Amino acid sequence: MTVNRIDKEKLGVHLAALRKNRGLSQQEMAVLLGVSPRTVRRWENASAVPTMDDVINICNEFGLTVEQVFAGSLATDSEYGQQISLVASELTKTREALHDFNDGVSDLKKDLEGFRHKAHDLERDSFLNCLALLAIHMVAVIISFMLFAVSTSEHEESILVSLGYAGAVSLLSHKNRDSERFQQILLAYVIAMSGCLLISFVYLHDSGLLNPMSNMPLVLLNGPMFGFSALERGHPYSFILITLTVYFLWLVTGTMNIYRIRK
Repeated sequence: MTVNRIDKEKLGVHLAALRKNRGLSQQEMAVLLGVSPRTVRRWENASAVPTMDDVINICNEFGLTVEQVFAGSLATDSEYGQQISLVASELTKTREALHDFNDGVSDLKKDLEGFRHKAHDLERDSFLNCLALLAIHMVAVIISFMLFAVSTSEHEESILVSLGYAGAVSLLSHKNRDSERFQQILLAYVIAMSGCLLISFVYLHDSGLLNPMSNMPLVLLNGPMFGFSALERGHPYSFILITLTVYFLWLVTGTMNIYRIRK
């Protein structure tokens, strides 16, 4: 170690702390180092500094290096070893914590990948269920149109078509009660059909045409419900009331399912 200037006061404080740390009196310190008590007192009150021989004796007796004596470190080599062991232990714990963190990140990535696949599956299922809703609607429209086209007087059999259509859509809605997207599509579907029904009814009523087949938009959207008009022939109000009641039930059910999912 290169020492340009020795701070005697700082060195004295260090030596006093070294002595007190070992529980030695100035007399005992003097005996241990082979000097007089007066010399030890002079070191500690900064009126003198140890000779190189005295520094070597201090290093040998207390297990310190020359640098530790002048720097004021009271730790011995064994104590340094213990500190290094503690630091190594903490590093090991930190390394293990980082390893656990990396494992957690890997698990999170797997979970996110699983969520991504699940979202993709839900989107696909929602698309397929929308196609199923469209298929149910179109099949009911075609059958209803055919029944009205070939019937001359009685068409009570069309009631079964409307009941089957209403039941199929209700079952599809129940099956997808946990799919918010499908419920939203169902609500849009119901609102569109209700609007078309009311507009078409006003048109039919004002034109004097009471047959729902007289209006093509009504046929395309509300054709599956035509069977209910057979319940009260010649009274379109009954057909409108029954149809709107079914739509209203679907609207309420869809709204409640969306509220439950978001909650």
